[in-house]
Amino acid sequence: MIVQTTFPRLTASFGAIQCEPEVAAAAYVSWQASILAPHGMRLVLKVQRGGFDTALKVLLPLTSPIATRFVFAPLASEWTIFVDNSILGTDAASAMRVLAQRVGVRAARVTCQEDRSRGNPKGEQFGARIVEVYGADGSTERALSAANDGGRWKFDEAGERLPFEQPGDFTAKRVKEKFSESALLRFLCGLGIAEPEHGVCMKEEVTATLIEKVGALPATLREYFIDPQVA
Repeated sequence: MIVQTTFPRLTASFGAIQCEPEVAAAAYVSWQASILAPHGMRLVLKVQRGGFDTALKVLLPLTSPIATRFVFAPLASEWTIFVDNSILGTDAASAMRVLAQRVGVRAARVTCQEDRSRGNPKGEQFGARIVEVYGADGSTERALSAANDGGRWKFDEAGERLPFEQPGDFTAKRVKEKFSESALLRFLCGLGIAEPEHGVCMKEEVTATLIEKVGALPATLREYFIDPQVA
């Protein structure tokens, strides 16, 4: 498990940005304000104190077709993790790209999802190990992915390899085994997002920033009370 939490369902996909949570949250609200206002919605910020699981629990229930709650929490490193409550998983790509440019720092989006076949008690799920790194100008510096694309595994990479990358992480004969979970962890350690022994972990006492979307939410909004401890 890449992220150290008892709620793996919520962190199968996440964003990370190299700044403090309050800085990232303020930039996110500034970006979204003009987008949401014409639709009668706005964002409200709240401080959430306690452990990381406490911050994640506030995201529940999950929702669709839009996310309504977002958390920015400090990692043990100098990075901040970003997670939302979409039933489809956190949509971190566009958010991290925009915030990297607005704050002027590096950011990334990460997915590490278990591969499960039809008939699995936990439900069918297509596996994926993905990381995209964005520079301070919002451009993609590096992208790596090994994913089950509807039954067939594909491996892709873009951008120049970063100095800390190990070429052996991408040489497995089976596509499914290229860029494994351990290789993804090593990559995140190289960026400074994760630690070799503990993965992506939070500070012991977390002061996270919770953002809630309020106002004229879509009439089609649905809430899902699922078990977030099931990956």
